[in-house]
Amino acid sequence: MTRPIVLHSRQLVDWLNQFAAASDLNTFKKGIALYRNKRIWDYHSSSGGLNASVEGHQHSFYQVNVSWSAPFDPVETLNVSLPELSKQNIHCTCSHPNMPCEHVMAAVIYWIIDLDKKSLDRRPSLAIPGFVDTDYEKKLDKFKKLSSQKAASFADFDVDKLRIRPDLQKKVSELSTRVMHQMRNKRNDS
Repeated sequence: MTRPIVLHSRQLVDWLNQFAAASDLNTFKKGIALYRNKRIWDYHSSSGGLNASVEGHQHSFYQVNVSWSAPFDPVETLNVSLPELSKQNIHCTCSHPNMPCEHVMAAVIYWIIDLDKKSLDRRPSLAIPGFVDTDYEKKLDKFKKLSSQKAASFADFDVDKLRIRPDLQKKVSELSTRVMHQMRNKRNDS
């Protein structure tokens, strides 16, 4: 299974999900694989779109061009709006009959992640097709609840139960006690 792409901007997550919906899931996964395998070369983006050379799975290079009909400021984008999906021109030199192809997907994923790095909105969200944010929130709440109920494993640690070589026993006991105190102090400070 393909690992999800982690983005911090909810706006970018929604835009990428809508863009991915224009293609099939397999093409999206291939785009993710190209991105993860660092197959995007000579990438440039501007207010008018993006250009990239994308190395395919057969080590052939394809030229990708995605242009927006209405230019936008990438720095201000995350505070205003992303390019409209219906007002874009997509081109790739591959022979794929339907656009966006996996090469375009890889370049767009690269662009979205680049925008996300510049984002001021740092709330983690997962970008995968069909992902429901409430599921993530429920699991996160359950994890927080369970972790607050269970003491950390070092709290149950008993130095006196250690059985090691007698000549090292005292040194290990001192070291263990010091580490446990430091861990408890860190925990109490949090």
